[in-house]
Amino acid sequence: MIEEENFGFRDKRGHFVPKEATDKNPVWVLPLNFKKILSWFIFSYIFSWNLVYLIFAFIAYYFFTPPLSEMKSFAPGWMSEILLRNYVIGTIFFSLIHIPLYISKSQGIKFKFNPNWPEKIQKLFTFNRQIFDNLFWSLFWGVPIWTGFEILSLWFYASGTIPFFRFNDSPIYFFLILLLIPAFRDAQFI
Repeated sequence: MIEEENFGFRDKRGHFVPKEATDKNPVWVLPLNFKKILSWFIFSYIFSWNLVYLIFAFIAYYFFTPPLSEMKSFAPGWMSEILLRNYVIGTIFFSLIHIPLYISKSQGIKFKFNPNWPEKIQKLFTFNRQIFDNLFWSLFWGVPIWTGFEILSLWFYASGTIPFFRFNDSPIYFFLILLLIPAFRDAQFI
């Protein structure tokens, strides 16, 4: 079991304080240390949550996405299928985080920055409860926006507006783009 004391301490208000800041990405540290960059690339870039996200993306695309031939024109059928799929994925993903940490409190306050649990009724939130507020904004705004971008992207691919590359078409280009997706996603934090 990972012990909190090995990674930080509690201040006088009970808030968790890490012992040290996270390391900077070695790609951005000068002079370049290629051994650290290679280690980071393998263990923090490829074999990390990025790999889990990639597996889920492949499963969602190959088993729960309509064929591209149906997406050449906007139609409620395939669009609602993607929206429903994304609601299911979103609900499962959010529940896997929220239920163990805030409902069953299985971790207690270990690594929780604020040791206090949210109050049941808080006027700060839209529905006076944080859980309902989180559900509303995530499921009724976040998922439709995410789905809208996905629907547009798939329609662009299906209609030929932007090229759709398969692994067999160009394996090097495919892997290059695949490796750049997490960097593109994380570019906002640089």
